[in-house]
Amino acid sequence: MRLFGLIGRTLKHSASPAYYEQKFQQAGLQDCAYRLFELTSIEELPAFLTEHPYLEGFNVTFPYKESIIPFLHHIDDDARQIGAVNVVSVTYEEDEIILAGHNSDWQGFHATLIGKELPKRALILGTGGASRAVVYALQKLGISYQLVSRHKNHETLCYDDIDETCLRNHGLIVNSTPLGTAGLHDNECPPLPYHLLTPDHFLYDLVYNPAQTLFLRQGADRGCQTMNGLPMLHAQADISWDIFNRNLLK
Repeated sequence: MRLFGLIGRTLKHSASPAYYEQKFQQAGLQDCAYRLFELTSIEELPAFLTEHPYLEGFNVTFPYKESIIPFLHHIDDDARQIGAVNVVSVTYEEDEIILAGHNSDWQGFHATLIGKELPKRALILGTGGASRAVVYALQKLGISYQLVSRHKNHETLCYDDIDETCLRNHGLIVNSTPLGTAGLHDNECPPLPYHLLTPDHFLYDLVYNPAQTLFLRQGADRGCQTMNGLPMLHAQADISWDIFNRNLLK
């Protein structure tokens, strides 16, 4: 059995297993399985790998996309520049487990925006690993950005800084926080002045469960274009699958 999976702290909300299982069925791959592996700490990673000796690769989600990097033997250029990893390919050399880190998040996010008429400036809500991938993709698209966090520093605004002028100058708003995720932060959303949104705004939520978060509903109620994170999940999963299979193609 070829084993793949997802590691993170809380994974009940994840749609990854269903997507991969459908992918396996469509390709007639009866010897593949994709499972969820909850780790309470990234320090559990070595023991986890020892317990699953047939693991060929795994995805990484909140909150380990950055903290996993010291455990990796190799990291590709995109992931290194982003500073976050969400795909790890696993190979075995004699008795050693070799981990290589990649980032398909930026490619998945980028792919969902190709061909769309986009605002020239964006607000990115959150500063974690997912946010780093969004930054990288927006740079590739030539869209300037401003990070927003709970705490202000020389690189970020805080939510209290978001006023009418700021929103008028930033037509794309990307939620890269887990706020709104079913089972984790139900019916929560970033603290924005939503009453100032207009139909000129495009709200993109990396959260996909539920399909319409409170963040997106606030935008839809004001005529904004909205998108959830499911297309991005599917796009990055396809890229992850290609990464997992590279060793078979050599």
